[in-house]
Amino acid sequence: MSVPDWKSFALNQDVLAEPTADASRIVLWVRGHLQGKVQSWRRIASVPRAEVVVREGVSAVAAMCVPMRQEISGFWEKLMQRFSSPAGGSSWSLPTGEPVEANGARLNDVTLVWSDDVGVELDEDQIRLHWPDATACEELGRNLFLIAGVQLPEADSGPEAAGSDLAEVLKPGKELEEATGRLTQARAALNRTATASALTDLAAMYLRGGDAQRATPLLDESIALARQLGDESREHDALQNLGLAFRIARQPERASEILHQELEYVRSIADAMGEKMVLSLLGIAYFDLGDHVASLKLHEEALAISRKFGDRRSEGEILWFMSILFESLGRRAQAIATAEASVKVYKDRGDPAADSFAEHLERFRRGDTALQTGGPPGFAAAGVESDAALFGGTFDVAAGASASYGQPGSAGPSWLRMALSATHSMAKFLAAGAKTASRQAHQKRLDVCKACTHHTGLRCRVCGCFTNTKAWMPHEDCPIGKWPRVDEKAVPRDREHIG
Repeated sequence: MSVPDWKSFALNQDVLAEPTADASRIVLWVRGHLQGKVQSWRRIASVPRAEVVVREGVSAVAAMCVPMRQEISGFWEKLMQRFSSPAGGSSWSLPTGEPVEANGARLNDVTLVWSDDVGVELDEDQIRLHWPDATACEELGRNLFLIAGVQLPEADSGPEAAGSDLAEVLKPGKELEEATGRLTQARAALNRTATASALTDLAAMYLRGGDAQRATPLLDESIALARQLGDESREHDALQNLGLAFRIARQPERASEILHQELEYVRSIADAMGEKMVLSLLGIAYFDLGDHVASLKLHEEALAISRKFGDRRSEGEILWFMSILFESLGRRAQAIATAEASVKVYKDRGDPAADSFAEHLERFRRGDTALQTGGPPGFAAAGVESDAALFGGTFDVAAGASASYGQPGSAGPSWLRMALSATHSMAKFLAAGAKTASRQAHQKRLDVCKACTHHTGLRCRVCGCFTNTKAWMPHEDCPIGKWPRVDEKAVPRDREHIG
């Protein structure tokens, strides 16, 4: 049974429809209570490619429900929002364009129910005849209801099927939603160890959106809790992220102070991969301080560790940042040679960003400026912030701020620096025609991560990535060799099925 024409439903006054590129899906926003200046919403979306179940003229499809909150702004506040960057956590927006943010864990046991015959009026009694176990029933519009407590079949999950929920996985705000839910659950269970981890995970998600203001108090709480527990591992995980928070907050002196202490710690426990990450973060802090010689030395040390352990992902990233440092030091020939080495690593890995990095390098080699050419490829979509922070990684976080530095003596920003934003944007990746690992390969990777001591439940402390997203990418691999890149045939994803 195919899905109906969702536009044919007459929705209730407090229900808004979100436009979707996939006509087989419906996404609705249901207005809730208004408390002070906070308006509650629920985002209800049918599961992509979910099976439609038909029972005597009444159809149903599995759905997801995410609680949301909206800060109600006055005229001047709204005017100011138009000229400011969105908060790192506000990755969602209403169909009206107003920003909202996730406010709790996603519910997966909800179902959309409708009548196949538009001439037949559907009511709650009819629905409960077919789904007597439903714990709640809510009318969203004429002949359209939402029920809870019913689990319907989901999409095909065969070994060659791409993730049917990929659009939800890659959608901005997905990790934020899950991180918020995990923290809520940990607090409710009075599990202090899980709470410490969840606090850092949520803070790391905010940092990847460039929101140090929200991340810092979470990290302070995580550090205090870890110290009470005597858990050095979780304490230093939070401290590393706190160093990054100060860097994003344009306080490189405080960032370098914390990261120097962290460097001593990871060396004391012989954590080579942790040392590589801290060296990279410290190098970026020194870049912000204007000490490009010290930054280059730290990155050279990080590069040596990456190569020793075969961490090709970090190798490519570090090489590119080193090319920026060579450029800043006026060593153009070395900048080009190092960028070429970086592009080779990206191409060897089959990274979809390789061609765009190569294009940025070629324009830098020719001496182009962004003002002469109208800006780098993908820059209009990416802005100066890195949407690819969803993929995790040290340099994704550095991308936005690095891109904002102008190249001395040029008519516009450097192509090498701009590449960190433009090439790493999620929009750029999807526009290139994303390919995903199969659902089976994705699950195998996650199973390995879940059993790893470096995994927090959402994030890898070795590479900084949110693993549920990273595991979809065929070209990615584990930096310590626990799972390789996917060699099996990946499944193409057309843009019309994304989000």
